[in-house]
Amino acid sequence: MKTSVLVVTKNGNSAELTLRILISDDLREKMMHTEKPIYFSFADMPGNETIKNLLAETPSLVQIELNSKESRYTISQQLKLKENLSEADNQALLSPANYRFQVINEEKLSVASFMGLEYSLLPEDNKK
Repeated sequence: MKTSVLVVTKNGNSAELTLRILISDDLREKMMHTEKPIYFSFADMPGNETIKNLLAETPSLVQIELNSKESRYTISQQLKLKENLSEADNQALLSPANYRFQVINEEKLSVASFMGLEYSLLPEDNKK
């Protein structure tokens, strides 16, 4: 799985996290044939709770419809923020480096994490 740069947009007391992902054919095939759904979410970097502390509530997990013809997907997650964030809080919120992207299993446990969301690994983003 490869990821783009995480885009964080804030609007009032909410924010949206948007990430483009590329799933290999083999992985997509395995993900399509699991008994239970696979979810996605964003979280703080390990050992950090900066973003968690800015949230008014825990965001819902994201589920996408995988199909055999598509390898690229867009994951979007809505965040409900606490009121009156400081400028430092806003800077932390808007920095892709403060997040990791997680693949979540049916038991709501993280089974894979992707960090470095301030860099794109997608081939189309890295053409010279």
